[in-house]
Amino acid sequence: MSNLTVGIFNDSFPPTIDGVANTTVNYAKEIQKSHGKVVVATPWYPRVVDDYPFEVVRYPSVYVNRKLGYRAGNPLDPLVLNRLIKAEMDIIHTHSPFMSTILARSIRFSSSAPVILTYHTKFDIEFRRVLPFNHFRSASMRILVANINTCDEVWVVSEGAGENLRSLGYEGDYIVAGIDVCYKNAHGSAAEMVEGQDPPEFDVEFCVIGEYDRRCAAKTNTAG
Repeated sequence: MSNLTVGIFNDSFPPTIDGVANTTVNYAKEIQKSHGKVVVATPWYPRVVDDYPFEVVRYPSVYVNRKLGYRAGNPLDPLVLNRLIKAEMDIIHTHSPFMSTILARSIRFSSSAPVILTYHTKFDIEFRRVLPFNHFRSASMRILVANINTCDEVWVVSEGAGENLRSLGYEGDYIVAGIDVCYKNAHGSAAEMVEGQDPPEFDVEFCVIGEYDRRCAAKTNTAG
């Protein structure tokens, strides 16, 4: 595996901060360190310098809207396509079923690299949040499912994500990535061990789950 060139494509990447962007960075660092060469492809952001131990290829993008909070990229830019084709990737792992997967499909036309998609997000919920009209949501859903159907293999982050994918109309196979955690009630001795161990009242603890965006920041600033 040490000789592989791995493409990791995602619509979000720093300076955007969310769980999938973090996953992309962590995958890329680990593969570059121990298993081969990584090429990350992601939308361009203004005033960003990519200082990473792996190659980052940015393609042209535009700011979409405030609600969405992301930039929409143009995955068909000829200069970017040419650069990625010359990278001679052995496999492409895409983490978004939108522009990143369109880009991966375009690269696959000129190579034998299989395209693997990891489905992270329940997009029907996101569509309801950011798209104002039902016909926009329906069209976006059709594009999403059509893109997913073209992938050589589909992974989901949990059984729930797989069921959600089915509810959107996807009929192909998928593999559960195996990160579901089974929680069990603590037995008596374990509960006794932590009894009375609450932290002092002045301690501040943070737990960030999933996506951090400007709405969270606004609430934090208001509370402070």
